[in-house]
Amino acid sequence: MQTMQRLSRLASLAFLLVRAVAAGLLLLLVGVMLAGAAPTLIGYESYVVLSGSMEPTLQVGDLAVVGPVRPEDLKVRDIISYRTPDRPNVVVTHRLVGISTNQYGRLMFETKGDANDSVDQVEVDGQAVLGRVAYGVPKIGYLVQFSRQPLGKVTLLGLPA
Repeated sequence: MQTMQRLSRLASLAFLLVRAVAAGLLLLLVGVMLAGAAPTLIGYESYVVLSGSMEPTLQVGDLAVVGPVRPEDLKVRDIISYRTPDRPNVVVTHRLVGISTNQYGRLMFETKGDANDSVDQVEVDGQAVLGRVAYGVPKIGYLVQFSRQPLGKVTLLGLPA
C-alpha cells in the first residue's frame, strides 16, 4: 500500500512539474511575441538582424528595435535602418558615418556596417530611412520572426496550451 501511495505522490509531483514547465514556456513564448509586437504600440518597428555586418553591436539573430526619427535629427554615429532603391524589400541596418545634401538639397547619408572594412557604396536618401535603432534584443530575432507567421502563432501558442 505504501508503494502505491509513493507512486501516486511521485506521479502528482511529475504532473505538477510538467505543468510548471509548460506554464514557464508559455510565458517565455508570450514574452518573445510581445518583444516583437509591443514596440509597434508606441510607433516603433522591429527587424531581425540577418547578417553579421553590424557585429559586435548587433549580431545575427538579434532583434533591432527602430524608432521613428526625422532625417534632419540624425547624427553621425547613429545606427539607422533603411531601404535601398535596388532592393526595396530588404531592410539594412548600418551606422551613419557621413551626412551631406545632394544637388536638390535633400539629405543623403553615408553608412557603414561596424564589421565592414569600407563605407557602403550607395548613399542613402533621407526619405528611405525607416528610423534610428533604439535598442537591440539579443538572439530572439528568429523566434520573433517565426512568431509573426501563422504557423508560428499556432505552434508557439498551441504547443504549450
